[in-house]
Amino acid sequence: MAAPAAIHGILQGATPVTDIIGNRLFTVYAPVETPKPLQVYAIDDLRPTETKDSSRELDIVPVSLMSYSTSYDELHDLMNKSRNALVRFSDTINSTEIDSIILESQKDGYDTDSKVYWGEQVYKMRVK
Repeated sequence: MAAPAAIHGILQGATPVTDIIGNRLFTVYAPVETPKPLQVYAIDDLRPTETKDSSRELDIVPVSLMSYSTSYDELHDLMNKSRNALVRFSDTINSTEIDSIILESQKDGYDTDSKVYWGEQVYKMRVK
């Protein structure tokens, strides 16, 4: 599936996002010692849309984007800039044709053990 490459391409191509995280964008897992802020994304599952002739027309791909920062304000700045980069994106990137992306949910919190603020955004990608 090319959805991870598309998410990576969109976020790394968004200067407002990379101005905050640089190249600290990871798939599924970030090493614990990685400096904050950073982001981690994961594909939650795949929901193919089938037609009666069995050819795929559209996949619905839920993507979780986790953001981490030592500052609450920076966390929300990063989440807002990521949202601006992703929501309503419609183009071909890294050989993946994206029909649209919408934000499905968002929440935040604080991890007292690691002393880091975290935010989770769940997006739905419509992939052709």
